[in-house]
Amino acid sequence: AIRKSFLKVPLITGALTLLVCILVGFGWAFDNNALKHVLDGFISMKFNTALALASLAVCQMILSRSPKTLGRVVAGFFCLFSMAIAVLTLAEYAFHLNFGIDEFFFMDTGSVAYPGRLAPVTALNLIFLGTGVFLTNLIRRRQFKAGQILFLITYMVSIHALMEYGLDLEETFGSAPHTRIALHTAFGFILLSAGFLLLNPFKGYMRIILLRSAGGSLARTLVVALIFAPPLIK
Repeated sequence: AIRKSFLKVPLITGALTLLVCILVGFGWAFDNNALKHVLDGFISMKFNTALALASLAVCQMILSRSPKTLGRVVAGFFCLFSMAIAVLTLAEYAFHLNFGIDEFFFMDTGSVAYPGRLAPVTALNLIFLGTGVFLTNLIRRRQFKAGQILFLITYMVSIHALMEYGLDLEETFGSAPHTRIALHTAFGFILLSAGFLLLNPFKGYMRIILLRSAGGSLARTLVVALIFAPPLIK
């Protein structure tokens, strides 16, 4: 019963992320800046980012239903699709290439450098989440601790991105628009990383973090400090 209550969280976080991505998709389809940017002057969520996050959201929702083999295959497909977008994007940055994926669906007239291309840190987060999903849910010999570390890194990076907006910082990811995470992209990463962590709440490090004991309380305190302290120290 407790496990079922935890599995409701990934279903909800996946659905909320999917809703955000759908709204961003409408923003690109109808050139609505409020949906793309949230507020004037903020970084836009690229359409490819919305597509990749939506794929991971669907993956999360499928896995939250404890699917059999076919369901896991479908979830794996959505996960791989998201990772493919990220890998191709990083290859474009690293080797100064253009595969034609950045503006495949919509032209990005609001960006000067790399129009339509999602930020490198966004691509890395997508790879971290996708790899974590395979390690914790889709391979035969599960590696819960390694996967949960990747989820926590994604969560931490995304919290830092949100704090950048709140504290008016630009040092973490750089001041160039193409290096920073959009506000709603960070929100989506936070929802998804939390949801994936709670798909296996009694495995790996999550078993320790959720303990109702002094050890569990200490672990939670350390995680919170690790997430929030670095931007505040700056």
